[in-house]
Amino acid sequence: MALIRALPENYNSLVSLLLLKDDLDKAAVQIAFVREDNQRRRRQEESPVIGTALAASSSSTTCAFCGSSGHSQDVCRQCAHAKHQVGKNRNNRKKDKANTAQTPETLSKFAGNASAPSTSPSPIPPNFDWLADTGATSHMTPHRHWVQNYSLLRIPIRLADNSIVYLSRLGTVVFNPVMMDGKPSQPVEFTRVLHVPSLQNNLLSCLYLARHKHIIIHIDCEQMDFSLNGKSLFCAAIRLDNCAVLSGSSEPLYESANWVSTLLLTPSLWHSRCCHHNLADIAKMQKDALVTGMTFASSHKPDIVCEPCLAGKMHSNPFPSSP
Repeated sequence: MALIRALPENYNSLVSLLLLKDDLDKAAVQIAFVREDNQRRRRQEESPVIGTALAASSSSTTCAFCGSSGHSQDVCRQCAHAKHQVGKNRNNRKKDKANTAQTPETLSKFAGNASAPSTSPSPIPPNFDWLADTGATSHMTPHRHWVQNYSLLRIPIRLADNSIVYLSRLGTVVFNPVMMDGKPSQPVEFTRVLHVPSLQNNLLSCLYLARHKHIIIHIDCEQMDFSLNGKSLFCAAIRLDNCAVLSGSSEPLYESANWVSTLLLTPSLWHSRCCHHNLADIAKMQKDALVTGMTFASSHKPDIVCEPCLAGKMHSNPFPSSP
């Protein structure tokens, strides 16, 4: 055991083999030392020959990947780096797809090259003209008062400067076209209009109309004509800056409010609504049906004392007579 423990570290493999034997004696250890010494000497004699052969073969080898001589494609560093980069890019694409699948914002829209973002606060208000854009994937407008039938939706939109904005609603816009001869045409309704407050222009997606609405678009040097079933719906004049602007105007959203009352329709209430007209005429208007919709929900006689009427008919006290 003393001979085995005295061996240096490069003989660790031999030590492990000897310790595995059951009948270990001095003679067996000596025979193992002699065999190990002979094998090491033989390896030292063969190593120069093997190195020379490898050098000769490597010098005549040309890499199929980089074209350099002296190595093969299996040991090419450039090939290994390229494989590593391809694997890295593949993993990044998988991560992006996984992140996109986890978020509800899977629908992305492009606003086209005419989508100039408006700065906030901006001294220039958004334009009111519609631009016929072949690069926009959907109709878009920054004007909230045009959009009707609002519905919730949150999708990212990439502008022409590659910036991303988000919208939360979409709806419909009614457009009143004017033909090139100056005559107004039948109003049309643009569906699926995205409300993007940060836009500067109103964008009409020509490709969306052609693909989903089967609109036929005819373009010449002066105008764009949009027709369906042989009937021209609206047109766009082409300006000197090669922008096509729709002829017409958008119809704003009109809001109305109806009066709601929780009081009974009594003669006193109608007296107040009719600017405190006298009660006799109020009763006559209802009895003779002189006013449409005037009804009395109660048959109680009105109070003849009306404080606003008394206050309106008050006179100033007389001035005392001077001596």
